Amino acid sequence: MSGRKGGQFTEEDEDPLTGETLCLLAVLQLYSALSPIVATSSGQLSVFHQKQIQEFIEAHLGGEISLSDLANIAGLSRFHFARSFSRTYGRSPHQHVLMHRIGRAATLLATTRTPIGEIAVLTGFSSPARLSTAFRRMIGRTPRQFRAAIL
Repeated sequence: MSGRKGGQFTEEDEDPLTGETLCLLAVLQLYSALSPIVATSSGQLSVFHQKQIQEFIEAHLGGEISLSDLANIAGLSRFHFARSFSRTYGRSPHQHVLMHRIGRAATLLATTRTPIGEIAVLTGFSSPARLSTAFRRMIGRTPRQFRAAIL
């Protein structure tokens, strides 16, 4: 144990194994620091990409949100993104966006007096009828029935 002073290693103690071990420890620390950015091995989206996608959906809920837009955020092809998205959320990107739109519509219906036609536009539906159909399928009531029950 030459070169050891007070439990500290000196240059004399360095050997290839020590250097390799230190490098591996550094890589492990770097990986754990960046793990939210790195995709998981199970084919799911990384936490970093999930957050970016959620923010994009919320910011663009009133407009068109294409599969290509979402795939570009994750840096994946449309096919690979759709498969990874489904593995992550248990539903398709379309279903996920639709759930967000219905959720926002329900919030607006319950907290404002905004006309249903305007809520349809604000939540990305092409017409009040499309909002009503999707809302009824997901919630079990039309927007008008939902609002009446809340207010």
